Amino acid sequence: MRNYLIPFGFILLALTLGSNTCNKDTEDFEESCDLSVRPLINRSFIITVEVHYNDSVPYQGNVDLTLFKEYCNGNISGNFHENGTADSQGSWFSGMQFIYKYENDYDKVDVTVKVKDSETSEEVIEHEIFYYADIEGSQFEVYKFYEITLPWSSKK
Repeated sequence: MRNYLIPFGFILLALTLGSNTCNKDTEDFEESCDLSVRPLINRSFIITVEVHYNDSVPYQGNVDLTLFKEYCNGNISGNFHENGTADSQGSWFSGMQFIYKYENDYDKVDVTVKVKDSETSEEVIEHEIFYYADIEGSQFEVYKFYEITLPWSSKK
């Protein structure tokens, strides 16, 4: 009988711990959003990407950029998707400024840059999340430069 109690104890512990995870539908979650309100600030994101192959040759191919804002309560807004071709130096700039408002510690802007090899479908993804604390020190513009070195060579 003792052999059955130990696994049962682990199952009971796992269920108990699992039930205490954050659920965005609970009053506790809403309360944590209410308690983490901060002064409203607006930030403009300016994203530049430079891509090179692993043999240092500049990449002249497609670059995808996706940004969106997630509020503390889980609502998503300001979803942008831009793509273009890196120039002869391997540089790409969307030409856009993406402006987001922050008014909570848990508000966040999610940035994803993706570079994909058109022949092999191999891809490199840079992903970053910016919370209130990450950007409150900047005046208005958040300049972000992503330098990507592809794991494959320019010589195929």
